[in-house]
Amino acid sequence: MLTVFFSIWIFAQITTKAEILEPIEEALVDYNVTDIVFSKLRTDQAPDTNIVLVNIGDAYYEDIAKQVNILNKYSPKVIGIHHVLDQDQVHEIDSLLSLAFQNTKSLVLMSYPYSKKDAKQNHYDSIRLPLQIFRTGTTGFGKLVNGNEQFDTWRNIEKNKEIKGYGAELPFAYQVAKFFDSKVAQSFLDHSESYEIINYRGNIDKFTVLDIEDVLNENFVPEMIQGKIVLLGYLGSEYTSTFWDGHKFYTPLNENQIGRGTPDMYGVVVQANIVSMILEANYVHEIPNWVSVLVAVLVAYLNVAFFIYITTSKYGLWYDIITKIFQLIEVIALVGIIVLLFVQYNQKLDLTLALLAIILAGDVVSIYLGVIVNAYERFRLFLMRNRHFFNKS
Repeated sequence: MLTVFFSIWIFAQITTKAEILEPIEEALVDYNVTDIVFSKLRTDQAPDTNIVLVNIGDAYYEDIAKQVNILNKYSPKVIGIHHVLDQDQVHEIDSLLSLAFQNTKSLVLMSYPYSKKDAKQNHYDSIRLPLQIFRTGTTGFGKLVNGNEQFDTWRNIEKNKEIKGYGAELPFAYQVAKFFDSKVAQSFLDHSESYEIINYRGNIDKFTVLDIEDVLNENFVPEMIQGKIVLLGYLGSEYTSTFWDGHKFYTPLNENQIGRGTPDMYGVVVQANIVSMILEANYVHEIPNWVSVLVAVLVAYLNVAFFIYITTSKYGLWYDIITKIFQLIEVIALVGIIVLLFVQYNQKLDLTLALLAIILAGDVVSIYLGVIVNAYERFRLFLMRNRHFFNKS
């Protein structure tokens, strides 16, 4: 059994240090069995009618101000601007947007913490904030398509980010949810974990969506906005566009589970998913790592014991066929357990180590018996045949 885990460690070292295997390592690290739940098994989730997404496209501040003023006429519960407004334009236009914000009852603006060096342990040394003229509401950190993280799958949301010389910044989605229902939103911060797994409802089709012209022409009914959460953000030149867009992120809903196709979700849509999760208190709970390790040890022990038994029984000639079928059944069973726990109970169990133990057990036992044990037996026979020589010496 120890040989199995030693082999897993060797495999991990090789994939980590061998540049030629780096793409394989990245694909395996970024893959999660539970992704199949979001992309294939939860496509029938009901839309969240409390959240309205408004496309700002490539609009200038003047058009955003017009949108905000029009939306305010219909009394939304809260407006969130998923865009870092840190670039000034013409002063008169900046003033128009500032005035629109001042007339907004509940407003959340986006910030972006970052580090000039590598961010470690949730500590950052800089933060992009809206211009001072716009800071009439609450700010919350969001995520931009930037650097290497644009290629990572967006699975988690941190509870806060510590910025040196600034303090703690809370998530954009939490700040929005707090205005809608502060008591329910508080449960997000009360959880002991430093982050939450995003329990995705779906993509843009799971929310009410208005394009730029829809708002400017007031092409909607008042009930669509009144008392609702309105999130303004970039959804392409037209939100119905389906072409590749550099503003999108990879999420577990991506059709390509392994490898990289095109990113699938705009940042403001991810935020809508997080807001929806917070307000429904629909969290994913991670089963402790010690359970995963215990399952892996148990599975490895049972596999090694069974495979050794096969080699010494009358079925030894069929070892390869029997072990491969047995391993296939085990892998399917464990993946089924992972999916079932996630779908039915929102429990996430990481059985990666157990799956690797199953995959490697058969071949490791063959190598162990064929090489190590055989070498030991040969060495023992050599000592027995030459024991007189060793006794004399």
